[in-house]
Amino acid sequence: MKFSVAKLLSQLHPDTSTTIIQLRKKLSLSAESEKTQLDIALTALKALGLLRQQRGRIYLQPHNHLVPARLRSSSKGFCFAVREGAAAISISATSI
Repeated sequence: MKFSVAKLLSQLHPDTSTTIIQLRKKLSLSAESEKTQLDIALTALKALGLLRQQRGRIYLQPHNHLVPARLRSSSKGFCFAVREGAAAISISATSI
């Protein structure tokens, strides 16, 4: 996949809409397989409730209960959600 989910989500905003064509241009997708991967990713993100689509336009769904963090995994099977300027959150292996 030429893009990551993080890069895809960084192109979206709750107040500003975008189209699939605009996303393809922003992510520099040209091959049919890349466009198919984008469609699959958008479908999955909509199913998870992270995106909404209205009249052919895509919006990032606001989620105030989510904590922005970077995941650091351990070889022992657990992770830490590392937040800027705040304590890290431990995530057990069963919650991943």
